[in-house]
Amino acid sequence: MSSTERVNRNRLYLALASSFVIALTMSPAVGADHEWRVGTCTRCSVPCGTGTQTCDWVCYVGGLAVDDAFCTRVGLAKPPAEQDCNTDPCVEKLLCCEQADGSGVCLPESQCKNPISSCPAGAGVGTVCQDPPEPVCCTTKDANGQVVSLCVLDRDCTGQIEGDCPAGVALGESCIRTRWVAGSFGDCSMTCGEGTQTRRVECVDDAGNVVSSDRCDASTRPAETRTCTGTDCQWVVRSVL
Repeated sequence: MSSTERVNRNRLYLALASSFVIALTMSPAVGADHEWRVGTCTRCSVPCGTGTQTCDWVCYVGGLAVDDAFCTRVGLAKPPAEQDCNTDPCVEKLLCCEQADGSGVCLPESQCKNPISSCPAGAGVGTVCQDPPEPVCCTTKDANGQVVSLCVLDRDCTGQIEGDCPAGVALGESCIRTRWVAGSFGDCSMTCGEGTQTRRVECVDDAGNVVSSDRCDASTRPAETRTCTGTDCQWVVRSVL
């Protein structure tokens, strides 16, 4: 290659390089293929309910990442680094919560004071998840090995459920009704004059079995004694001088 050819080639390279530099430094017209794309972001501050995160933004022209100046020169302001994230509302776990009457209602975990279990799938706030317990007669053995029938809630019965509790029988009370049975009064303690009569008063259940007196209502217990007057009196007449 002659010296003249080398000079012409170098001039061509310089012209091409100058054109490239001018093309890069000139501001393209607004509306060209310029855009900001989000790069890397920090972890969101909350898992739900709208948090914030810091992101890097990259200028793209024609699908290629370039210096930020290529976007700002055409009037594309760089988006703020701090962005909202995880904007979906938080949904609390629903629990089956015991109410005052013993029933269960599905409530958010933060509002549940007496959790029973998790709520079934598809249940919403306020869904009844447990029916209120019913008082029943439960036959079991007490600490002394005696068979007893007590009025308890069905969920608390560890023995055999015999049916509903009789009317007027409260929780913890015996399902077997009791009553006072009084015998006949005996003879007067005095054959003559004022004395007392006694009789036996016992507490019995519906089956006629004698049970402890504290199983019957003390306020209705019949009297065991009463006053009486003996009439088998002999009068002795004495003369008075």
